[in-house]
Amino acid sequence: MESAMLNAEVEKQLANLQSEDVTAQSRALAMITVLFSRCENDSQVSAVAAAVPSLYSCLESPDQLVQANACAALTAAAALDDQLAAAVAEHSAKQLVALLQQCCSGDRADLQLNVVSALGQLARDQQLTAQALMEPAVLPCLLCLVAPQQPAKLQEAVADCLCALASQDWAKQGLRAAGAVTAASGLLNVQQLEVSVRCLMVLGMLLPSSTDAQQQLADNAPALLQLLALLKQSEDADCKVIARDVLGLLMRDEALRGKQPTPTALLRMKTFSAAPAAALLLLALALLACSAHTQDSQHWKPNRPPRACVAKDDRAVRLITLANGQTFCLRMPRYLKNPELDVLGKKKFARTFDDTCGLYGIVFSPFVPAGGGPPPHIHYADHEWFLPGQDGDVVRVHAQAASTGPYQTYQPGQIPAVNMPAIKVGGVEVAYGGIGYSPPNTPHTWKASTDLHNFMAIWEFAWGMKPAVNIPESETNATVVMQLTGMWGLPTDNTAAMFGGPQFAQEARGPLAIPAPTLRDLMRLQSLFDRAEDPKCCKGACSATP
Repeated sequence: MESAMLNAEVEKQLANLQSEDVTAQSRALAMITVLFSRCENDSQVSAVAAAVPSLYSCLESPDQLVQANACAALTAAAALDDQLAAAVAEHSAKQLVALLQQCCSGDRADLQLNVVSALGQLARDQQLTAQALMEPAVLPCLLCLVAPQQPAKLQEAVADCLCALASQDWAKQGLRAAGAVTAASGLLNVQQLEVSVRCLMVLGMLLPSSTDAQQQLADNAPALLQLLALLKQSEDADCKVIARDVLGLLMRDEALRGKQPTPTALLRMKTFSAAPAAALLLLALALLACSAHTQDSQHWKPNRPPRACVAKDDRAVRLITLANGQTFCLRMPRYLKNPELDVLGKKKFARTFDDTCGLYGIVFSPFVPAGGGPPPHIHYADHEWFLPGQDGDVVRVHAQAASTGPYQTYQPGQIPAVNMPAIKVGGVEVAYGGIGYSPPNTPHTWKASTDLHNFMAIWEFAWGMKPAVNIPESETNATVVMQLTGMWGLPTDNTAAMFGGPQFAQEARGPLAIPAPTLRDLMRLQSLFDRAEDPKCCKGACSATP
């Protein structure tokens, strides 16, 4: 939808929102939600930002449908832009929390779903909302919605909200104390895989640092039975792997293992439902051991076998293994059939800001010789992932060395070796099957440790991707390169002075200060890929291979 048309329609619905008729109000809010979800450029996001303040008062409406639709509209707005999400959180977090307290009891499933979805969206990146949810009078209201009898969509929304909270270290102890481990365990159900995978992630974040929480799960026989069922099922690979990891965590605790009966005693039990929790843990140990055994070897292997990822359609699936051993099946996007090339004709812009609805872009390099790579640079707005494309390929990601102190970010206008001190860099090697990552506001680069084949650099947003690649390749004056790329919010240093000079790759020492990619980062990337598969984004111009 063109910007002028979308802006005019938003204005029209805002006028309808002034009606005294609550039915007209709820319809206007529903249409506003749809319009917000169709935003494709900065002009349209600006129109949304101007419209959002008119929605806050609708949260106070006496009509539940108006309240529910207002929550949906605010959720759609917050998903568009980090600054907009911060504004929504600042002005509506308290209202949303109060609404949660009002509606958490009783038969109000639609309102409950939309309130929890809004809070979950905001809690991911807005600490103000997360802190409001963690208040002693509020968190029990959220947890009371964690119940198997609730509609599946509501269960998913609540589990998403718990994931957002559990991903923040400061909130974990409060969640455990409030009973989040027991609550999440209660939703594990092999018949509800979308709910289960979210609850498994909650457990995966809350259990490792608490033996008490592990004990709670170890004593919960019904939950262990569901974990075993999730481990044995083959429909959802993510559920299978995370269930295995959770059970493996319990098995590493000697105190828990010491409570188990002998294998003979276990075999004498007629039904699993009659087995005590410790016996189920013993069975889990046997299943875990079996999963690490291969037919061509007579020895038990301590490491789990490679995980297989299965493609469901014409989109390829890549198995990604993180530094901590966790794995994730990353469902890759489709690519432009006729991608534009960079000025040197060596790279393809396989997806861009224009054909992903402004969500991401991919610079695809069929071949990069060892030692190749871009100059040091900063993305003030973009997350970036680095994905080697062939077995044996290794890329080295360079950024601030961990030995230099806490991880430091740079705000727009701050550039090392220009108006800030140069950086001492470290390096981390990422082989095929892994993924590198650089957050926004982080000076970084990458270099090919080996020849690279079908290498991908994936940018979130990617508004300035093409000029940021082309300018350093076509301009020899380093000052001009810095100025022109800086205008796109991507200052690039052809002299490598921000890293102490062109010899930085040889002098780089030690690990990086930037955080290693996590499952949450991969889920964020997966969400970008999936959302941009909407036909309105690629508009028939994409195919399965780059």
